[in-house]
Amino acid sequence: MAGTSDREIAEWIDDFIDDTMMETASIVSKIGEDALAISREEHLYRTQTGNLQSSCGFTVTLDGTVLTQTDFTPKPGTVNPDGNTGSREGKAYMEQCLQQKLDKGISLIMVAGMDYAGKVEDRGGDVLKSAEAHIRQEFDKLCKGAI
Repeated sequence: MAGTSDREIAEWIDDFIDDTMMETASIVSKIGEDALAISREEHLYRTQTGNLQSSCGFTVTLDGTVLTQTDFTPKPGTVNPDGNTGSREGKAYMEQCLQQKLDKGISLIMVAGMDYAGKVEDRGGDVLKSAEAHIRQEFDKLCKGAI
C-alpha cells in the first residue's frame, strides 16, 4: 500500500475488526433466537402456568455492552394462561447475570429464571438442554467458518 500511512493502515484494521465483531455478534444473536425458540417450543415438560417458558431468554453482549436482549414475553399456560411471573423472574435473573464482568468479546447468556428449572431438568424435562446443544453445535460451525 504505497503512500498509505501507518495510521491509515491501523484505522483500516480497526474498522475491519469492528465490522467483523458486529457481524459475528449478529450471527450469535440469531443463534440465541433459535435456541430460545427451541427452549420455548420443544420442551419436554407439562406447561401449566407458562412461567417456566416465559422465564427463558437470552442476551448478547459485545465488550460488555448489551446488543440484543429478549423481552421475556409471557407465554400462556394450560391451567393459568398468564406467564407474567415467569417473565418478571426471567428478567430479574438476566439482570443478575449481566452484573458479572463481561467486558471483552462477545457473550451469549441464556437463562431460565424460575427457581425450579433445574428440578424440571433433573426429572427429565428439557428446559434449556436442547437449546444449549443447539448453541454448542452452531458455535462449533461458527468457529469452523461454516456459518
